[in-house]
Amino acid sequence: LVRSRGLGDVYKRQVSTQSTGTFFSFFSMNSRDIGGTAVLFGALHVGALGFVSFCSTPAIVHLTKVKDHNKVVSEFFPVWWIAGRNFMGPLGAISGLSYIAASYHTGNNKWLIPACLSLAIFPHTYFFMGTPIKNLMKSTDDIDVQAEAKKFVGLHQIRLLLSVAGLGYALYLHHM
Repeated sequence: LVRSRGLGDVYKRQVSTQSTGTFFSFFSMNSRDIGGTAVLFGALHVGALGFVSFCSTPAIVHLTKVKDHNKVVSEFFPVWWIAGRNFMGPLGAISGLSYIAASYHTGNNKWLIPACLSLAIFPHTYFFMGTPIKNLMKSTDDIDVQAEAKKFVGLHQIRLLLSVAGLGYALYLHHM
């Protein structure tokens, strides 16, 4: 017995071929797609840093004004900092690396400028924010917690500005 191929079999083959083609086209992105992806990750990074700058850090400064503030800050800040670091570190790295990928795939080395701005957050955090972070982690009575919190907030704003500058330039490059 020979089974004839009906219209349904032809349709199934076409859908299967189109689905496979769509799936594999994701991995062969053009330079415009790569730039858009880099901008997306940059925007996510700016959004997360903006939330911290405008919501979390003012809360930390407020906690330094409550009764037993050293105890409150010493219990809150280590949990907040570690959770934030574990989220923001990879997000910042992905943002910076996506800008580098855009530079590679487009052949436009100007994409390295937002990459450097985005990745500059890591040494800024280590070299300039290290002392306030360590002091807020332990928050003993011999530390001026309010001064350290204000210093941390001010230094955190620089991280946001670096990321915003990188995203702004990436948007410019993407729409050139």
